[in-house]
Amino acid sequence: MSTVASLVAALEQIAPRSLALPGDPGGLQVGNPAAPLTRALVALDCTLALVRQAADEGAEALVVHHPPIYRPLSTLAGEEHPLPALRAAVERGIAVVAAHTNWDAADGGVNDTLAARLSLQDVTPFGQDALARSYKLVTFLPAGSADALLDALADAGCGQIGLYRRCAFLSPGSGTFEPQPGAQPTIGEVG
Repeated sequence: MSTVASLVAALEQIAPRSLALPGDPGGLQVGNPAAPLTRALVALDCTLALVRQAADEGAEALVVHHPPIYRPLSTLAGEEHPLPALRAAVERGIAVVAAHTNWDAADGGVNDTLAARLSLQDVTPFGQDALARSYKLVTFLPAGSADALLDALADAGCGQIGLYRRCAFLSPGSGTFEPQPGAQPTIGEVG
């Protein structure tokens, strides 16, 4: 059975939160991750009319581009946007999931779609996206110590690909070394 959490996970695969600008909220904003899901509506904004439409059509979730909760809320009371829509979503048990700047920057996302529709050529990212890089770390370890290093790297934010953590390629090998004076080898002797 699909759940709201499975919808969030699917969106994470398409438009990882790591692509979002700093401080840009997204993901599940209203609802229970464990709630069953059979139908979702997709829209630009979470409005009261959209929540009512979702309820009328039997949808358990809304996927919106603009996060309705952009800054922390102190109350759901009031009539200014988006409060009526959020109250209605809570009352009707409709989850609200947002994918904003991560959807803009995702491969095939808003930016790519706009560039294609405008027939732009030689399109390259700029700003923060242009600075995003992946690095490969190569290291040699004594047998049996890889798990400790993977844990430390994962805790530091390395080795994350989509919803997978501790991503690594490990291969056994043979090597040589000659410890120099002052070295403290795990195996072998100096000199």
